[in-house]
Amino acid sequence: MKKFFIKGSSLSLFLFLLCGMTTTYAQSSLYFQYDPTCVTKLDYEREGKFHDIPFTDYVFQSEPNQRVIFRVKKIAINKAILTELPKKAWVCGSTRKITPNMIKGINQFKAIAYIVVPQNGKYELLEVNSVATVEEANNQIKYDSEDLSFSYTIGNTKTDLNLNTQTTDKNIFYQKEEKINCTPQYNFSAVYKSSSAAPYQFHWLKGLGFEGIYTPSGKMKLKTINDQSLNDYFVRACGVDQSIPAVENANISPYADTVTSLQDMVANSKTKTPKIDNSTAVNPYASTTYSTTYEGSVPSRTNNNENSNQTAPGMEVPVGMDLTTNNNMLEATKRTYTQVNGFYTVQEDDNLYEISEHFGLPITRLMEINGLQSYAIDRTQMLKVVDDGTIPHLEKNPIIEKNLETKQQLTIHVVEQGENLYRIAKKYNLTLMQLFQLNNLKSNDIDIDQRLIVAIQQLP
Repeated sequence: MKKFFIKGSSLSLFLFLLCGMTTTYAQSSLYFQYDPTCVTKLDYEREGKFHDIPFTDYVFQSEPNQRVIFRVKKIAINKAILTELPKKAWVCGSTRKITPNMIKGINQFKAIAYIVVPQNGKYELLEVNSVATVEEANNQIKYDSEDLSFSYTIGNTKTDLNLNTQTTDKNIFYQKEEKINCTPQYNFSAVYKSSSAAPYQFHWLKGLGFEGIYTPSGKMKLKTINDQSLNDYFVRACGVDQSIPAVENANISPYADTVTSLQDMVANSKTKTPKIDNSTAVNPYASTTYSTTYEGSVPSRTNNNENSNQTAPGMEVPVGMDLTTNNNMLEATKRTYTQVNGFYTVQEDDNLYEISEHFGLPITRLMEINGLQSYAIDRTQMLKVVDDGTIPHLEKNPIIEKNLETKQQLTIHVVEQGENLYRIAKKYNLTLMQLFQLNNLKSNDIDIDQRLIVAIQQLP
């Protein structure tokens, strides 16, 4: 049977942080009131086996081009109800500023922050887990949080430029631009600098925040904005897309996917009902799946000419675009992945992420079967890209240590790249508080290769 040993000082700290909501609000506490007129509420839900806890981002407009994002995770200890607030909350039009010191204090647990949601004369308090900032001005998007920082210049289509602006464990790369109705969406990939975590993608909606975070195991998807569905929000924010002709028949959705046929054209001419053009009438709310797997070239959607049906990996080809005049431009960016007897020879400008995507091999496993210790690879290097099972997967966690003097057995977890305390606690069926107590932690900051006790068992 597992037993947990809790130090007195650690227990006192956690009673203050987690249980003290009813008695210690006035001590180093900050309150920010949710008001839809000046705060955007972005609610996210988990799909699949995404490792993080679902959360809600409350986005406060602090300056004309700057916003502060308060993240609240959907866990029971983060919520309480009060009949009155011990201190005045930050509200719309407040002359007080949300300062960098305030943000730093919240992220380092030196101050406790709450989102205040008025409800029928009472106040629902939601404890803030972290704070991020975003600035969108002069065609720049600058985002900064505890675990993700990037700066992107709108219009820059370079896919090999690292956008990371801080000394963190990730490289950030631009992928492509899309649109959800009238709102631009920019897609990025995040590649860890070590081999212990798989790359993931995140999509950024201009002027709002994350549309979603996508990992090999699942995704955290934006579901509502200020409690409105995405469809309803964008219809209200953007109106009907003027590029899509109106239809007289009210039972026909102007956003429906359509297929133009000769019979339809004849029927439309008789009824005088405008026909939706197939080249423009694409459902603006439909989910789109993108594949990064390709073999040398991508077939064109407009013709079968051998010399004109090729495009560079990851590039979008507008319908009707004549590619015959762009062969010279595309020649330099073509990439052909060919393996011989299970091995691939690294080419100029290759990276492990794209190689792993093409051959359908997780990047962590690709590095493991090739004995790689980092993402660095060299031109002409031979990489094994077929997992034939000859190289076993080595799991370094957990580590079991016995101390015969104290008659204790410790179960140790060594922190890997991309992990956080929530994920580690869940893996070993612990509560977050138990993990903090076992290791006398005073913040949620952990380092790669840090040893964490996840169980203590008394030996006979």
